[in-house]
Amino acid sequence: MDEEQIKRTAREEARMALGLPITHIARSENIDKPWEPFDVISAFPVEDNSVLTEVERAAVDKFIEQLPDKNDPAEINYWFGINHRQLYLEGWADECLAGTGFPDIGGGDWEKKIDFMVEMTEKTLPEKAKEKGLRLVEGGFREFPGGDREYLYGVTWGVYE
Repeated sequence: MDEEQIKRTAREEARMALGLPITHIARSENIDKPWEPFDVISAFPVEDNSVLTEVERAAVDKFIEQLPDKNDPAEINYWFGINHRQLYLEGWADECLAGTGFPDIGGGDWEKKIDFMVEMTEKTLPEKAKEKGLRLVEGGFREFPGGDREYLYGVTWGVYE
């Protein structure tokens, strides 16, 4: 294990010990480039790798935490302004999975549902950029630990300019 991997592992273990949420993140400088998703413990796993400022990262986390815990897709999708950028949040609840064949939040298949949400995130974020005529700066999927919320599994998030 090289020095950077050791530092990353130590950061991840510290975040897990604090009970911080699991996040799946994908980052793209250009929406025409292919996505490269990977699993991390934090939305911002490597402090100097995020293109967002500390204030923007804190705002993203704050807005994600404040997303209403509701089972209504119309009430868990938002656009927010952060400085000169825009933040898109799309919550994931059982109603969002209607027609997929997945059981409700208490019915199991948690990992399969999360994998599906991550896959949909990788498609949704570039689509939102095209719809709004914006460029995706950074984004991903933040998973809430099972049992942490009554309805929400997690949140797709993207920062655009």
